[in-house]
This record gives sequence, C-alpha cells and structure tokens, in this order.
Amino acid sequence: MTPESVGLTQNVMVLGKHSGKHALDDRLHQLGVTVDAETLELIFSEFKLLTDKKRL
Repeated sequence: MTPESVGLTQNVMVLGKHSGKHALDDRLHQLGVTVDAETLELIFSEFKLLTDKKRL
C-alpha cells in the first residue's frame, strides 16, 4: 500500500523507537540531507539513544 493509494501525497509516519535505519535514511532524504553509510550509522546510533530516553 502506498500513501497515494489512500489519498496522501507522501508518507507521514512518525519515526520512533521501533523505526529502522532505512526509515531514518528515507526521512533524511525527504529533508534534503544525504549522508554516507558511516555517517548514517552514527546518526542512527544517536537516534536510537534518543528514542530510548523519550517517553510518550
């Protein structure tokens, strides 16, 4: 299922504790940020630390 099939122009899912590296990379690309694999690993590690601390 794509966002377009239900009337959305883009994926608006929120990134959170259970999000994967690919989802984070996709969001970075949506924001116009391109990083290499090593930098993505560093960002993803920090992202996971932050999501572990955050409580909803």
